[in-house]
Amino acid sequence: MPEPWSPPASPALPVQRAPGGRGVGGLTAVAAWEIDLRTGEVSWSDGAYRLVGSEPGALRPSLEAWLALVHPADRPRCRASWLLARESCRGYQEQYRLVGHDGVERAVHAWTEVQADEQGRAVRMFGAAVDVAGAGRPPARDPLTGLVGRAALEARAAAAVPGAAPARASALLLVDLDRFGSVNAALGRRAGDAVLVAVAARLRTALPAGGTLARLEGGQFGVLLTDLPDAAAAGSAAEAVLSAVREPLHLDGVPGPIAVTAVVGLALADGTPAPGGALDGEDLVRHAELALQRGRCSGPDRWVAFGPQLREQAEARVRSEAVLRSALAAERLQVLYQPVVDLRTGDVIGVEALGRVVDPELGPLSPAVFMDVAEETGLVVELDEWVLRTATARAARWDLPTRAPVTVAVNMSPRTLARPDLADLVRDALERAGAAGSRLLVEITEHSLLGPGGTVSATLRSLDRLSVSVGVDDFGTGWSALSYLSGLDLGFLKVDRAFVARLGSDAAAAAVVRAIVDLGHAHGLTVIAEGVETQAQAELLADLGCDHGQGWWFGRPATEAALPAAVLTWQQRATEVGFGRQRAQQPGQPAGQPAGQPVGQPVGQPVGQVAGQPAGQQPGREGARRLTLLA
Repeated sequence: MPEPWSPPASPALPVQRAPGGRGVGGLTAVAAWEIDLRTGEVSWSDGAYRLVGSEPGALRPSLEAWLALVHPADRPRCRASWLLARESCRGYQEQYRLVGHDGVERAVHAWTEVQADEQGRAVRMFGAAVDVAGAGRPPARDPLTGLVGRAALEARAAAAVPGAAPARASALLLVDLDRFGSVNAALGRRAGDAVLVAVAARLRTALPAGGTLARLEGGQFGVLLTDLPDAAAAGSAAEAVLSAVREPLHLDGVPGPIAVTAVVGLALADGTPAPGGALDGEDLVRHAELALQRGRCSGPDRWVAFGPQLREQAEARVRSEAVLRSALAAERLQVLYQPVVDLRTGDVIGVEALGRVVDPELGPLSPAVFMDVAEETGLVVELDEWVLRTATARAARWDLPTRAPVTVAVNMSPRTLARPDLADLVRDALERAGAAGSRLLVEITEHSLLGPGGTVSATLRSLDRLSVSVGVDDFGTGWSALSYLSGLDLGFLKVDRAFVARLGSDAAAAAVVRAIVDLGHAHGLTVIAEGVETQAQAELLADLGCDHGQGWWFGRPATEAALPAAVLTWQQRATEVGFGRQRAQQPGQPAGQPAGQPVGQPVGQPVGQVAGQPAGQQPGREGARRLTLLA
């Protein structure tokens, strides 16, 4: 008894003739096809279009178009079977996997018959195929947008890449809406859903025919384009996506337009050999994800194409993460300490604790090697805690050759600052070390201030109750909301090294530094300059009113054991060049006042009063204006 999918015993399937003489299969439940070998004309039934996940007429019927949809692992066998049947004029049956334009993989049972002329030469081939799993069922679609999902997109990519025609290209675009979570949070999920539906409609219109559009997750879409002439066409498609998305959206019930932008990661398969062998669909997806990741880091409303350097960087990040995790587990970590100097007296009044990861072979690693990975993975929280506990414990028992006990500053990432138990963590570290809170400084970035205002304020108040001073690192280079300087419990700010490096050669840099100094003093903050590498820079900073300095001219980061010698070396240099002592007595400063006032109170003047200005005058207003204009 024949199997359910066996062809009829007749040597030919029933074929009807459409207007114009083209043959189409009379069976609609299966995919029927016919090839006239004398003319090359190919006909498909509507069932063939359905089997390949396409609308009737959307594809130009051809043998190559069909073979391109056969799973790459089965394609060589299918091609060989077809050629053998043509040469031998004998029909055959086989099973293979077919990946449709909808991305669905189907197990197909197909049979082929051959019609010969009087000389025994093949003149016509015809056949049919059925989905043995009873498919023809529609692929799973996103209920919101009606688009296929990730599985369908990836399956389609797996079929498209190896089957790309010579001199043609396939491209995968991953589209991620910028700040889509904020739309949901601000306007509600219903508005967020409306944005997704509108963006999906725009993408359908913007993309060339024959592409596969999918909804992945959240505000992310995927686009697969095949049969592109070159890489420029893929770039044009990415530009079309960005242009379509950025048009303002007008939604019912939402006052005013909604501005939406996207980042696009693009990967291309154009026949260029990939390292380790031929490029496949999985490679294409991974490359697009790497490009999207780089795009997110580069900023909104842009597209980034994958290149070999992205793969190399990704591999390096994996290695860095492995080294970091291993170092944390084995405590292969080290803290180096860099002196902070009072620019008026030349005295060392504090140190900054700098965490380092120690590689068994390479030794201490630069933060440039591991900090980005630490932030991405969240390991920076564990690293910050280790540095905090280590630095406070060491500082409590230091006996350094300084005029007064020094402070120790530690850096805390935005992730660490967001810890709800941060104040408890700091309190525990201080109690275990037997150290006063006034000996500890915490440096945060301007980006940390972008967190929920109430959370940041509460954390800073908790640290202030412990007498721990908190300041803003790298001030002037990132996002700045000047209102935070007065609205939060801050004690100091640090001028970024980019401005310090230009002192003496760039008048604008000096103006910016003076503006930052005036702004800091106006808010009662101590101002510290980073990256001081020359005596000229240090003296100019002191003349500009900057309170403290830190950099290689004062001393490079040193281990705990080498720190006393580093302090002595600086003191000897300061004496030799006469740095600081002449500024120890300022006009109006009582003789014998200790050098090195607490952080938060500039030396030799009341809080909020700038040197050279009468008491009661509103200081820093012009400086703040210069900062706005020049930063």
